[in-house]
Amino acid sequence: MVNVFLSIVTIGVAIIAIIISARTQKKLLNIEDQREKDRIYQKNKAYLVARGIKEFHTCGSSFYLKIENVSCAEARDIEVICDNTPVWEHPAIHKGSAEKECKILGPNSFFRYLLIEECKDFTHPKNIEIIWTDDSGEKGRYNSQISYL
Repeated sequence: MVNVFLSIVTIGVAIIAIIISARTQKKLLNIEDQREKDRIYQKNKAYLVARGIKEFHTCGSSFYLKIENVSCAEARDIEVICDNTPVWEHPAIHKGSAEKECKILGPNSFFRYLLIEECKDFTHPKNIEIIWTDDSGEKGRYNSQISYL
């Protein structure tokens, strides 16, 4: 009688262990699925940043507004807004520069706008907003103040 009781208890413990193991396995599988989704999302998500650059030359110095893609994904349909003005309409952007407005920026690459020397009529851009699309399915957005180093 004791042996039968112990056998039933052993079977019950084994069934409970199987149920707990199956639930744990399902949770681990869900975690792995989420990690894979996150990995694919990060692979498809572009991330753009901006900064002011001052380059020194033998005949003086130049200021640039540098837009950089620091991700492994391509950014498309890029809109750059400086001080609430489209970048190409901002008075500090040099219109005769060989570089024009950037609409596509590949992975780990950059684009820069040449800036005119500051004067009493205008200053270099202080605030920037960048909006773009990429393969993640979400619109990217970057807002910041710019300092020129």
